[in-house]
Amino acid sequence: MLANIDSATIIWCFALIEACGLITAVVARVGEGSHRQIVLHRLFMLFLVLNGAGAMLAVRIGPGLWLSSAATLGVMIVAAVCDFRQSDRAFTI
Repeated sequence: MLANIDSATIIWCFALIEACGLITAVVARVGEGSHRQIVLHRLFMLFLVLNGAGAMLAVRIGPGLWLSSAATLGVMIVAAVCDFRQSDRAFTI
């Protein structure tokens, strides 16, 4: 199936999915608390799944191609989990 597709096309498809994934991670964080929050989170989850599937597919396609997808997946997970707000952070012992 993938043997007939040009390798440059595959790389550009992975790059597009990764770029959209990073953009949705930022937009989902910025859109927190807005009336579009549910839509933005669902869009983020869609690209998170697509990026994970892309990383698994890239392992089968060729050596080294999976690294950028896996790194993007990690950055997206960190962006989803970390709390970047500076307010209400009182450190007490």
